Amino acid sequence: MIYIDTSVIVNSFFTDEKGTESSKKLMEKIRDGKFTACTSEFTILEIASGISRRSGDPDLVNEFIEELRAYPNLRIVPISKLLFDRAFEIAT
Repeated sequence: MIYIDTSVIVNSFFTDEKGTESSKKLMEKIRDGKFTACTSEFTILEIASGISRRSGDPDLVNEFIEELRAYPNLRIVPISKLLFDRAFEIAT
């Protein structure tokens, strides 16, 4: 399983980003069941914020996030306070 961060997913969405083609290919492989991946609820928020700022279209954001949630091989990990606190402790 691989972890997908915000930059990969946002790069797969916008065609003018550096790395767009490789990000799109990776996301297609996840969507098509060739790879299993995970991301976190925080990453979903970052994705929504990034797409919203650039596109200015909340409907587009909602559509894209719903599409991601439907990927059978993309697990979105819920973040509890305990998990957040532990990650923060490691980071600092």
